[in-house]
Amino acid sequence: MDYNEAFLIDPANPNPLHNLALLYTDRKKYVKAIEYLNKALLIQPNMIESLYQRGLCYFKLNKYSEALNDIENALKIDQNNAEVLSLKNILIETINANN
Repeated sequence: MDYNEAFLIDPANPNPLHNLALLYTDRKKYVKAIEYLNKALLIQPNMIESLYQRGLCYFKLNKYSEALNDIENALKIDQNNAEVLSLKNILIETINANN
């Protein structure tokens, strides 16, 4: 069964959409990944993994404001998440270097 089938079987489950986004991220297709992450976050707005992943995609697209927004929202859910904190630090360094 593929992720699209899994989503059709259980449309209330955001995980297949998140997993599809990971596949697109691995292929550096960040815009497409964001599309699937947006859908996953419509189902489960506080899904920290999807907020982090979408923030990472925005970062890769040099959309730093959008990336920072997602990272800040992820930290509202889990302020001690090491992966999210690490991306926030990288993001802030990048923003400061570009100003």
